[in-house]
Amino acid sequence: LAEVSGGIVLKDGDAEDSVSFLPSLLGSENTEKRPPVLHGERTIRDGKWKLIATKGSRGFNAPKGVQYGIELYNLRTDISEENNLADEMPEKVEELRAKIQGILDY
Repeated sequence: LAEVSGGIVLKDGDAEDSVSFLPSLLGSENTEKRPPVLHGERTIRDGKWKLIATKGSRGFNAPKGVQYGIELYNLRTDISEENNLADEMPEKVEELRAKIQGILDY
């Protein structure tokens, strides 16, 4: 909205959790990479990757009493989150965990 209004100039550090989608509205390609999105303190969406690093429940509709492990999904190829890649890609798990910690430490 800041870019659409044309009158608001954001300073460095303002609105770090958002990105302008004005180019998409104007019909041009928006090539800017979205910043990571943190959900709570243990789940992050970063580009095509989603890491769920909590062993607790998975919400109201999840089976009760189930203990979950670490989950990593490539949402570009697995939007329904059926193929957990955490065991196959431990480096990506650690990279995303470090991003979570970096955001929390900020």
